[in-house]
Amino acid sequence: PIDTLAPPSADGSPALLARSVYHYTLPVERGAVVVIWQNDWPVSSERVLHGETKSYPIPLAYGRNRIRVGVWNETQQLVYQDYFEVSYRHPVREARRQPVLRGDPARRRVALTFDGGASDAGAREILAILEAKKVTATVFLTGQFVERYPDLVQQLLAAGHEVGNHTYNHPHLTTYAENGRHDLAPGVDRAYVQRQLLRTDSLFRALTGKAMVPYWRAAYGEYNQEIIDWAAEAGYQHIGWTRGFDTFDWVNDPAAPLYKTPQAVYAHILGKDNPQSDLNGAIVLMHLASERKNGDQLYTILPELIDDLHNRGFETVTVTRLLAPPE
Repeated sequence: PIDTLAPPSADGSPALLARSVYHYTLPVERGAVVVIWQNDWPVSSERVLHGETKSYPIPLAYGRNRIRVGVWNETQQLVYQDYFEVSYRHPVREARRQPVLRGDPARRRVALTFDGGASDAGAREILAILEAKKVTATVFLTGQFVERYPDLVQQLLAAGHEVGNHTYNHPHLTTYAENGRHDLAPGVDRAYVQRQLLRTDSLFRALTGKAMVPYWRAAYGEYNQEIIDWAAEAGYQHIGWTRGFDTFDWVNDPAAPLYKTPQAVYAHILGKDNPQSDLNGAIVLMHLASERKNGDQLYTILPELIDDLHNRGFETVTVTRLLAPPE
């Protein structure tokens, strides 16, 4: 009979698990009441009909779990209790908690990436250039882009480009634009971030019958570790861009401090092919749309840039290939 605070069987020992259910094994008497709490929330309550050794499945939250077990006899006396912690970690999900800023610096590979938001101005020109040069890229699309330009999305897939997630409506997720800090913006929480990503993925699946690749890029590059973790829970790893490889093609005013001509961007990127190998593994940020006029669009230098990268021995690859281990 259970009449002491003796520890449970070996299965009840604290552990680090790679599965989301923990099995707690316990011998119990007929008529006993067993209650189990996970993170102070009751997840199991049972009156035992037959004395036996039972295994109770306990669902785990990702990360740290506080488990408490209490057993009361038929006269409502507490005859057994246990308290311990279990950590649930999964290697794939842990990898997704690490934001990516570049690939292998020892390999001569470059990923050309394009963000697609509210406009398609220039997108078809970019796709035509990539097709002519036989280059596949990674494109991050908002849900609104998928809704507004379904034919273009289908064209992207047909050309072999991979499509990642750029949220639904390109929101500010942090307060960086206001105070230079990546604190959570008002209204941004786990549910909000995951809804932004999953809504976009659902729209993409409904249109194409396929899932997006498991990568996302935050609007304006605004994120913190909490946001990264929430996205990882939804199945996405954040792909940023390599320092110094934002082309600033979204800056339209030539008088703006961040404005760069297409020729300046071209020279800057190739200038990174230096003794320090700064171009190796680089992720380049560009956009599918541009409000620039009169031949000032960045895509005007794309053919020459791609040719020069190839002539220097670089492969232009998708993010998936950039991150793949050597064959």
